[in-house]
Amino acid sequence: MKNFSVLILSMLLIGCNNQSKNYKEREFLCFNEEYVYIQYSEPIEGYDIKVKVSLDTVHSRPYRAFIDFSKGGKAISQIFHPDFFLPDEKLSEYENNSIITANYKTPIVNDTGVVRLDTFRYVPFFFLDVDFDGMKELLINHFGMGQRGEAAFEVINLEDNNYYGNLDYREKPFLSLDSLTEIDFDNKTITKISIISGGCEWWIRKFIKTDIGFEEIIEKHEKQYDENHNPIEIIQTITPE
Repeated sequence: MKNFSVLILSMLLIGCNNQSKNYKEREFLCFNEEYVYIQYSEPIEGYDIKVKVSLDTVHSRPYRAFIDFSKGGKAISQIFHPDFFLPDEKLSEYENNSIITANYKTPIVNDTGVVRLDTFRYVPFFFLDVDFDGMKELLINHFGMGQRGEAAFEVINLEDNNYYGNLDYREKPFLSLDSLTEIDFDNKTITKISIISGGCEWWIRKFIKTDIGFEEIIEKHEKQYDENHNPIEIIQTITPE
C-alpha cells in the first residue's frame, strides 16, 4: 500500500451538510460510498481546484468525481466528471477519506499552428482556446468514449457558468471533439475527422470561424483501387444541412 495521509477534513469540504445550497452541493459533499479527495499543489490557469472522487467499484466506467473550481476564495463552478482518472495513480489503492496532493502535468502547446487533441489523451482535464476568442475553455477528457475507443472531449466555459450548473458547448462545432480533432489557431479552424468502414472511408468536417460564427465545410474521402490495384483517393464535397 502506498504511503498517504489520512486526514479529517476541516476546511476542505468537511462532512455532510444538510444545509447545503442545493442538491448538487449536497451530492458533492455526500457520496454514499467511499471516496478520496484530490487537491492540486498549484493553481491551474488561475483556478484553485479540488476533486472529490468516488471509489465505488460497482460502475464499469472510470471514477465518478466532482471537480470544484474557485478563484481567490470565490466559487466559480463545479463540474461532474463521470470518467475521471489521475495519471499514474490507482485511486482504488487509497483508503476512504484520503487526501491526495497531485501535481498537474499537461503538454505544453503554443497558441499558433495546429494542435491535435490526442496530445491531451492522458490528461483528465485541460484548458485550450477552442473558440478562438482569446480565452481558454475547460476541456473534460472522457477517455475511451470517442471513436475507436479513443478520448472524447467536452468543452465547458467556466466563466459563463453558474456555480452548480453545467453550461457546455453542445452545438456545432464543439460537439463530438475527440482525439482526431485538430485545432488550427492561425486559420481559426476546427477540423474533425470521422473514420468509417475500416479506414476505407472517412469524413472531414472543417469549421472556420468568421465574423458571424463558424462556416462548415464537409468532405467525404474514400479509398478505392484502379484496375491495377493502385489506391485512389476519391474526394466529394458535401453541402451542410
